Amino acid sequence: MIHFRYIARFVGFILILLASGGFLASCQKKEYTIHENILQELESLRDSFDAALEFQDGHLKQPGGTAVTYYTELSQKVELYVELPAKPKEAAAISVHADGVESQRFRLEKKGGQSFDLARFQGKIVGIELTVGPQDAALQWDAVVLRALKGPDDARQTVQPPLAPIPDLKNYDVVYLVLDAFHAKHASLYGYDRQTTPFLDELAKEAVVFDKMFANAPYTLASTGTLFTSQFSHDHGLIHEKTRLSPITPTISELLSGADIPSYLITVHGYLIGDWGLSRGFSKILKEGNYGHGPKGQPETAFDNFKTISADEPHRSKFIYIHLGPPHSPYLPPEQFRKFVPDIRSETIEPVNENLYKIDRGELQINAEQLAYIIGWYDSSVLYADYLAQNMIERLKELGVLERCIVIITSDHGEGLLQHGRMLHGSTVFDEMIHVPFIVRFPKELNVSPRRIPHLVNLLDVTPTLAEIFGIEPADFSGKSLLPTVFHDQAINPFIYTEALVYEDLRAIRDLDYKYIASSKREALFDLTNDPQELQNLVNTLPVTTGYYRQLMQGLLQRQQEASSEKELDLDTQDPEVLKNLKDLGYIE
Repeated sequence: MIHFRYIARFVGFILILLASGGFLASCQKKEYTIHENILQELESLRDSFDAALEFQDGHLKQPGGTAVTYYTELSQKVELYVELPAKPKEAAAISVHADGVESQRFRLEKKGGQSFDLARFQGKIVGIELTVGPQDAALQWDAVVLRALKGPDDARQTVQPPLAPIPDLKNYDVVYLVLDAFHAKHASLYGYDRQTTPFLDELAKEAVVFDKMFANAPYTLASTGTLFTSQFSHDHGLIHEKTRLSPITPTISELLSGADIPSYLITVHGYLIGDWGLSRGFSKILKEGNYGHGPKGQPETAFDNFKTISADEPHRSKFIYIHLGPPHSPYLPPEQFRKFVPDIRSETIEPVNENLYKIDRGELQINAEQLAYIIGWYDSSVLYADYLAQNMIERLKELGVLERCIVIITSDHGEGLLQHGRMLHGSTVFDEMIHVPFIVRFPKELNVSPRRIPHLVNLLDVTPTLAEIFGIEPADFSGKSLLPTVFHDQAINPFIYTEALVYEDLRAIRDLDYKYIASSKREALFDLTNDPQELQNLVNTLPVTTGYYRQLMQGLLQRQQEASSEKELDLDTQDPEVLKNLKDLGYIE
């Protein structure tokens, strides 16, 4: 009996300990990680809402009878925590909406903190709507946060191996070739069914090819301004032909000049050599020669300047920017490149600027055969542009300087061929006008592995990249250097923004999944995975997803600053050769 009594006492003691331990554990305060502070985000977007929201010390006072919605993506399992300092007179509510998922509504009838499980919305884009009843003059929210319960893995610090250092590149030249109006999808390098880029296809075997490089404006003036400054056109001021580059915005050539690094501009493009400000800071502008655009131009002679530049600066690192016409309109390459021009039974519509602009304006109607004919001319011009890239590389080899050059081959914007009812460029922000090729060949001694890069990048990132290559201090850039993407495979842009302000306030946000387009007249949303041609507008089908991208754009636009620009530019004061070039390109009449 004594033996049994001791055993019973011992078991009872153990059970008490276990029960006490469980009780104590259950009483311990749970630890959370904050996924998103919604009140903080709403404050940054306050100008986007109709309701007169008041923010003070992290709290929100919302007027009665109003509702505001914040959009976000729930990439992990989270709960919604809400705290009210006082009981509302009439029940407030928070509703959570997602496309394709039944909405959930949470009533708030007491003061203090409450939490709500949002597990059903994991992996979804959601709209979180805060509603205050009309009987409350105003309701104060002390906290509205998305939080996740800390797990055992959160306490562990995952040690990442150090990244290999990015090589020192400042002793190399950078040769940057722009082939104007080159839509990437018309290059066999990017999967086009015609072999329009045989040289670039081969060059890719020893280069880095960016599959998703986009221009931030679909026309030369604004896009090149962004390329040279890493600022959007609404910031740098180059919107149309009567505006100048903002005098307080430094260009990459000015930054290089400040670091005593020579830079060369090789082009006869009127916008680059005229008074728009794009030539600011270049050490030398090489515009003498017959490398203009059109049937009489010989753009390959632009590369004759390499010999002069090499003699001027044989050992100093330098930046050489070359801007050539093809495949820009008129689509009239030399005879030997007219490989893709088909025979035609319909009336021939020659691909000259006068006809192309009439088609764009709807003044000249063409049939499918005539469109195929014009596309054949454009593809032939792409083949000519490919030849120019080859000619450039061969010239650098002949001079024995290729292996001390980082060579970049790209464009300033794409070209429309009635994919969305418009010809040429500047008038839409669909992919045909903003998706451009971007190929980087590094010197062989750097051992950069040839590959395709799937990450989203834009021309806004070029100047920060050049600044890092040449080892100069960055300015107030809106873009990011591409070097971490090249050397560490890092994705640097969750989305890109592009705008076409020359015709109307036309803007777009694009990531890998969706593109959202908005103007003063309309908005559109396209599912890029299932609709890469951007044909089916999903604004009404996916209202929550649309709201998310609309909010992204509103947040970006709220951070815009009005560009500081000089008085309007008078075209009549421009050099006659500048005006002739712009007329040849169809920019002015």
